[in-house]
Amino acid sequence: MLKLRKFNLVYFFMLAFFPFVICTLEELNAAQTEKGISEQVKESEQRLNQLIQTSEKLKPLIDDPISKKITASEQKEVNAYSKWLKQAIDQMNNLSSRWGTYLRDKNLTPTKKEIKYDPKIAEDLRLFTLQYQLLRDKIYQENKDFQVSSNALKKKRETVRELLLKLK
Repeated sequence: MLKLRKFNLVYFFMLAFFPFVICTLEELNAAQTEKGISEQVKESEQRLNQLIQTSEKLKPLIDDPISKKITASEQKEVNAYSKWLKQAIDQMNNLSSRWGTYLRDKNLTPTKKEIKYDPKIAEDLRLFTLQYQLLRDKIYQENKDFQVSSNALKKKRETVRELLLKLK
């Protein structure tokens, strides 16, 4: 019984200590930026360019001709994959458009010698980066989960996978 009480007491202190540690780490993260604004802007522009380039490379895959010798079920699969790919490209274009517009509207260019630190801008750039990472991971996982049976579609899927891996 004594061992059980000691265990419960230790367990209680660990549970009480955990939120304190989390809150402290979040405050440190908010108080200390990992990178300056100009570095964040440069990174944002690089990711934005990667997103745009990947989107442009994926567009031709939608209309890429498929052999006429495929079965009806394979044709259905090709159509479903093409539809998914178009939606993925639209999501990439949407994010890149919003991100580019934000950078232009805030007049953020890395060529400036000094950009004033603004916590709102830093948070916005962090959110765009998070959206970028989530979109990249979501599209990669969906592409990975897509069941392919035809060789032509397998080649498309591998091409998409390689392009998405370059986004990382």
